Amino acid sequence: MAASKLHGIFAASQGNCEYCGKDYAKKRCGGCRVMLYCNAECSKVAWKTHKKECKKSKKNTVAIMNLDPTKKGPHMK
Repeated sequence: MAASKLHGIFAASQGNCEYCGKDYAKKRCGGCRVMLYCNAECSKVAWKTHKKECKKSKKNTVAIMNLDPTKKGPHMK
């Protein structure tokens, strides 16, 4: 069930920016690849609060999706 939920997160190519809430955010966090931002500025400002959660999310993403943590991008297999 968790894998399908995470797949749904990755399947969405755009959504609302996690920082400012604008529609059509397309940039993903480079660490966990889960959080969406509309631009690099929002990502940088949000990093202070997202940093701790990012590490947890990245570990979960790697474990659930059976990904290679040494590779970057949503295709990390």
